[in-house]
Amino acid sequence: MLKPDEIPRQVKKSGVVRVPKVPKLKLVKPIEKKIWPTLTREACLKSIKTASHLSSKSINSNASAVGIRVSSAERLSLPFVAISTLDSARIPVDYVLGATDAGPLKQITSILDKTCDDLFTNIDPEQRAMVEQMGPLMLSAASVGTGFIDPRLRQVLWPSGEKSMPWIALTPLQSSGLSEAIRNRLVIEKARHINQKNGKSSINRRDAILGIGGSNPQNVGRYVRSMQRPLVFDAPKEDRSVRLAYALHFKGHLRGLAFAAPYKETLAFALWRHGMRNANAQAMPSNAAIRLKEVTHIHAIACAALAAAASARHILEQNLEHINGLTTPTLDPFLRAMIDPTLRDRNFKKDFARKLISSIERFKFKDGKNEYVVSGDGELSALISDAEEVVG
Repeated sequence: MLKPDEIPRQVKKSGVVRVPKVPKLKLVKPIEKKIWPTLTREACLKSIKTASHLSSKSINSNASAVGIRVSSAERLSLPFVAISTLDSARIPVDYVLGATDAGPLKQITSILDKTCDDLFTNIDPEQRAMVEQMGPLMLSAASVGTGFIDPRLRQVLWPSGEKSMPWIALTPLQSSGLSEAIRNRLVIEKARHINQKNGKSSINRRDAILGIGGSNPQNVGRYVRSMQRPLVFDAPKEDRSVRLAYALHFKGHLRGLAFAAPYKETLAFALWRHGMRNANAQAMPSNAAIRLKEVTHIHAIACAALAAAASARHILEQNLEHINGLTTPTLDPFLRAMIDPTLRDRNFKKDFARKLISSIERFKFKDGKNEYVVSGDGELSALISDAEEVVG
């Protein structure tokens, strides 16, 4: 009987002692050995000749089989995991002609990877010697069914860069053997991080489930079950600042358009002007006070436009490592000058004022269900000099 001090805290509740659950250990079923079926030399050669790393079976198991085996000598030094970047001798090969080839290939590979005694009994020494003699053939490159591509296998047109043949048709092939190799690594990784207290691993790789092979996955290959559990990775997070920097660098967008009057300040001016017109039979009154108010609105709009350009410049300066200069030379010269003050010439003031007043005149706003524009073309031309004053 446990003493009070020996009772774990998590099991003390209302004076009732609850014994913690001990995790159940999964019993590994012993492998049931089978009697070794006799292999003929012809069957052995056929299995070795068609054993493949890459197969079309997972794409369409009813299509004519296509398979490719990659030799170890063709290994490439590239920064990603693929059949061509790993030692292909360590990647399990699979059958492509159908499940009838599963048995012979399993026998052959068990001898070559020294696991035959764990799987079979009554192995004839002559059978073992025959397979071992043919073993080196498994390390060579080979292909089956590549002379004709079944219409049921999808193809992708890819640019070749050659003038004589600018496009080539590619048929993507998948590898159940590579999936098996990756899955085995995950099992080893998980086993290395087992917590002795609860029997659980601290490593947990997310995966998904894909339906491959229809009602009988065996039609696809020996390792199809490894293909049915692909790993899931987090995608890179979008950096809105970098994205905006590219838009500004190449397009010079300010306030959503190439150049537009700032919305908040222009709307305030539009509503003020609209109210004044409504109060005076749709005619815009004019006196010193109204003139001063009008100039105040124009100054606020111009200042906001220049502030937007300064904000754009700040974003670009923070992301110069991603772009070549603040703006691209192909961008509209006025937009370049808006963003980069060092590019402003003596005509910039007038260009800025004219474009700003034109943008204000075309500004659309609503009053109830009706839509209006601020004014007619040229109606605010007298305010251009007031907009110029803000540039300095």
